[in-house]
Amino acid sequence: MKLNTIITTLSIFCSLLANAQNESKLDDFGRIVLNSYLPESSNLPLEARNLLETKLNQIASNYGMSGSEINPRFIITATINVGTKGINAGPPQ
Repeated sequence: MKLNTIITTLSIFCSLLANAQNESKLDDFGRIVLNSYLPESSNLPLEARNLLETKLNQIASNYGMSGSEINPRFIITATINVGTKGINAGPPQ
């Protein structure tokens, strides 16, 4: 009788321990933080640079992965491709 009680108690304890480990693994997603990064060498105007950095922060925040500049281990960045460059003929307007 005591053996059955010990086995039952041990199996309940193991199942609770396994359940707690599974819940902590699901929570690991929230522990990764993304920091926005734009290289200094990019030839972007300051206003466009600020807008792009804000958008990258919004993307990370929407998924609960926004970070701080304290530990920038993981980054999110953008690749910038210039599609057209408008040149207006004549004097500046």
